[in-house]
Amino acid sequence: MGNSKTPMRVAVVGGGFSGLTLAALLAAKGFTVSVFEKDQGFITSENSHGILFENAAPSLLNHHEIETFFTNYGLKTIRPMNSAKKKFIYYDQLCRWPLGIKASLIFVLKIIKFLFLNDKINSLQGLSVETWSQLHFGSEFTDKVLRTALFGVYACDISELNAELVLSRFFLKRLNKAKFKGSVIPEGGLSNFLNLLRHDLLKKNVQFYAQNLNASDLL
Repeated sequence: MGNSKTPMRVAVVGGGFSGLTLAALLAAKGFTVSVFEKDQGFITSENSHGILFENAAPSLLNHHEIETFFTNYGLKTIRPMNSAKKKFIYYDQLCRWPLGIKASLIFVLKIIKFLFLNDKINSLQGLSVETWSQLHFGSEFTDKVLRTALFGVYACDISELNAELVLSRFFLKRLNKAKFKGSVIPEGGLSNFLNLLRHDLLKKNVQFYAQNLNASDLL
């Protein structure tokens, strides 16, 4: 007797790297997927004089599953130039580290204290990223470092991000068989990869809707 179950419908909010790769994984498992995106053009790549510039996230922390994604679309995994690995934070002005000497010493002491915490995963439960960071590392680090850094990744404030969903992977031991360690980009840039992924998802009947969607709209 055949399976008469209707495929489960899933709404993915956001058409960036995380949203489209999630949509691809869900579609491969037989889910009916719809992607809601407010702005398709946020992630762009430019090539100037043979140098690739990313206008959003400059690279991705590599994992063997990321390499597999790139390979499936015929793209090589490329490591950024050493000069592109320097990280800067803009808080009033562009700098490598926005905390002063006193705040930095306090942050170091809090880091040491956190390292001795027995159950780091449970410390995330039921908290936003903002609340969790303030609890363990103080308000100044939370505001000047973490809020700025994560906004460049998630495009929303850390008060809206679930700490367990965003941060638990940093405290879990994961098997990583990646060829390259550290940060990588796909050949042609992130926008090139996303365009290929979007085209493939359309062929798999994933529906795209150009609108902003709130969580309450899904309930």
